[in-house]
Amino acid sequence: RFNYRFSSAALTSLADAWLTLPAHPTLMVASRKVSKASYDTAWRLGVALEQANRRVMVKSFPAPGETIDTTGWQVPAGLANLPAFSGLAQGNAKYVLKNAAEVGALVVLGSSLATGDIAVVDTALQQEIAAALDALGAQLGGDADAARSFASWRSLQTAVAAGALPSHSIRLATLGARPVIVVSEDGGAKAAGVFADVWRSAMTTREVTVAEANAPDVLDRSAIRLTNLGGSDASFDVLARGDWTATIPLGAVAVNGRMPSDLVVDVAAAPGASSTRPVASVFWNNVLLSAKRLQADGRPERLDARIPGYALGLRNVVRVSFQRQPYSNDCNETPQAFPVNVLPTSYVRGGDSEPDGTFVGLLPLMSGTPQIIVPEAYLADAPASLMRVVRMAVAAGVTPIRAEFVVAVQGQAFTPSRPFLAMQVPVDGASSKVVVKDAQLRINGKNAPWIDVNGLARLSTVEVTSAHAQPGLLWQPLGAQTATQDKPFVLNRGDIALIGAEGPVSWVDSSNPSASQPPRAGESAFYEWRRYLSWSVPLVSVALLLLLLLVVWAYRIRRNRRKSS
Repeated sequence: RFNYRFSSAALTSLADAWLTLPAHPTLMVASRKVSKASYDTAWRLGVALEQANRRVMVKSFPAPGETIDTTGWQVPAGLANLPAFSGLAQGNAKYVLKNAAEVGALVVLGSSLATGDIAVVDTALQQEIAAALDALGAQLGGDADAARSFASWRSLQTAVAAGALPSHSIRLATLGARPVIVVSEDGGAKAAGVFADVWRSAMTTREVTVAEANAPDVLDRSAIRLTNLGGSDASFDVLARGDWTATIPLGAVAVNGRMPSDLVVDVAAAPGASSTRPVASVFWNNVLLSAKRLQADGRPERLDARIPGYALGLRNVVRVSFQRQPYSNDCNETPQAFPVNVLPTSYVRGGDSEPDGTFVGLLPLMSGTPQIIVPEAYLADAPASLMRVVRMAVAAGVTPIRAEFVVAVQGQAFTPSRPFLAMQVPVDGASSKVVVKDAQLRINGKNAPWIDVNGLARLSTVEVTSAHAQPGLLWQPLGAQTATQDKPFVLNRGDIALIGAEGPVSWVDSSNPSASQPPRAGESAFYEWRRYLSWSVPLVSVALLLLLLLVVWAYRIRRNRRKSS
């Protein structure tokens, strides 16, 4: 673990603030119950953070009556005697906040409980923070010096400046003792777009108002060069083995309804001292896609491979491995390294995909303009439900920029008009193989249930379905408590998944049960072609038989004509 500190005053731009976010940033909302607009912004920011390889945690601003842990807290002696601080100074593991003044004291102390790394600033949050600081200020009214110092400190709290945050605006502000990125309650989609890799570096000021922030036209093309995704075009020397790598977020290549389907890698290698030709191997998330013996004459050579769906991840590592045979003449010479190069013409090709009833077939549609549907009850329990929505949206490949957010009326079935992700919402006309009732799970087969078990807990299910000609995903929890998903994952196998704290614990492909299991040892992407195209063997045999019969028939016709002549 690498720990570091920096002065918050050194942060002068939104770009720097985003880059210095911790690995587990905190997203703060006003309270457990939030408005639809604030909820919409919060889930989009959460997905953007997850796609930037950060594991987000959602919390609400503290309120009187909540229980907090003050163990090990050190309250300055000058403050410990004040009513608002005296209780916090006791070091109680289960301390109940008595009033708004104690909440204000949390802000003054710079407690992480009362601030976040990113905050959705709506009117409700501004009022709650202002009320807490007003209550604390009232306790300091008897001391003119303390009141004056408090007023000076409060003027620095730019996160709660007077007046509402302008529409679609983002600001680098201060709350307590920490810098915080504050986003207006209608600015979620704009913030997700502007903090994407292509635009983020342009955010060199402390506050911006975003009218539009979309992917540039270059990302609309079917091919995206690896150099545009962070890959280096510099050559390097290889003695025995050398690796070239590039890390590609799924969100960077899954755009406009496309998903990565092919990888084209152009390489060049200088000849070496050994007569044995070097070998180049291409991997996607440690899945071997292609390999080739190189001519090693300094000219470009190409490796072209299909990207199987099961290899896709939230963050994808492309690795090109070069291997040479070291050589020295009678051991009298020191083996020398010779250069190789992954050329800048290498690219990832995106492909359109028709929904085929599987998670992989649905991924391109979810990266377009899908609908995210949640029940009204989610807005009343925002911190907990937002975590579920963010995790599942990331797993489904949902874009936080173009998706439509829908709050379904409680108890009424929803009719989708686009590809959708439904979270605990009944969908009108949806066909479902998975039946969940409290802690009971049943998955129906064609003739009989595949499984029917009761007493499950801390699990959830997600399946591919369709309703009103729109494909989508249905998510349902099992039991009263749903496990928090600790690790990111992508739905990339089968059409039904059981999900636990560590991610999917079971995959099911109802149309091809044998495909529910991951490929076994030795089953690379080449094996997948043989498995899914095994029907080609009898087809080719029949075609050859027909061709043979046609040749025999033509021969007999010619022979009969000769006899008649």
